[in-house]
Amino acid sequence: MREKIVRLSLSADAIDIATHEQFEAEHLRTDLVPVVRELMDDALEFLERILDTYGDTEDEEDEEGEGAVASPAGLSNFRREVDEMLVGGPAGERVGDLAFMARLELRQKVSTLTGLPPESDSWRIIAASGSCLRQLQKALAAIEASLARAEGIQPALSFNDELTLALEARRAYAGFRCELRQVERTEDLSDRLQGAATSISRLFDLAVYPNLRISDRVQLRRLLERILRWGGPNVDAEGGQRIWEDLSACASLLAEISKRQELQEYDKWACQEIPKRLAAEPVAALSLSPELRRLVESLAGRDDDFDDLIFDGREIAKSAALALAHRLAARLRRSPTTRA
Repeated sequence: MREKIVRLSLSADAIDIATHEQFEAEHLRTDLVPVVRELMDDALEFLERILDTYGDTEDEEDEEGEGAVASPAGLSNFRREVDEMLVGGPAGERVGDLAFMARLELRQKVSTLTGLPPESDSWRIIAASGSCLRQLQKALAAIEASLARAEGIQPALSFNDELTLALEARRAYAGFRCELRQVERTEDLSDRLQGAATSISRLFDLAVYPNLRISDRVQLRRLLERILRWGGPNVDAEGGQRIWEDLSACASLLAEISKRQELQEYDKWACQEIPKRLAAEPVAALSLSPELRRLVESLAGRDDDFDDLIFDGREIAKSAALALAHRLAARLRRSPTTRA
């Protein structure tokens, strides 16, 4: 059973959504959607077999009574619910519950993908296909982790909870924004936009890229296309300046990721934890220990000046880390949150 889970996960990994973002909708309908659909059908059939072993008869009857496809609202927090479910309960029950939830969620995702209107643009197809693959990977990793725990062995698949993914995404955005601030110091508009294009391309190559919000990816792709089409300052200086202004606006929007609920909660914890750990550090030590530096760096994306220290690899003084924790704690007390 675990071998099949790993094979399905590898098949999902092999579908590189990012490489399809450059294609037109018609190409995606013929080359991407059928591959995703075939994989999802295989996964759903496998989940049925898991439920034959670990499922609950009452749950099966309840589901049939409610209909074959769950409503999007009912499963909007699927990924967070998977994280919570993996924490407690006997391993066998977790496997059955996870498979049951995954089947409902994946059916919904397949329904959305296959139900796209014929006039859907490429990004709607990319979004629906990517959502299928992300939810499948999440479910497979969680089920495999539960099976491995039941057998007392290490999981073969890496399981990243939503907080881990959110922290990785925020750090990626923070690094991109830091690079833009450095590029902004360049007086020549052509060099500035070329530097921005390089930074965007570097973001596309990060492992976390497929997990970034589809709206952010659309905006970044379109900005890169505009830079590459730009004729230069002698042809369209005003247009180049507009591109740079839109880049700056995009960078500001990317910082909004810190308003996500799981990041707000984590940051509040980190701001309480940093002073405690600083107090436990040797008095003679002026700089942070590696472990404490990692904790401080997990707040990347919260403060531009501090981000410059982090991404430049400069030493972080203990006094600076303490000041950051106090400053962010005060800011968090009046900051709104979002669910995604």
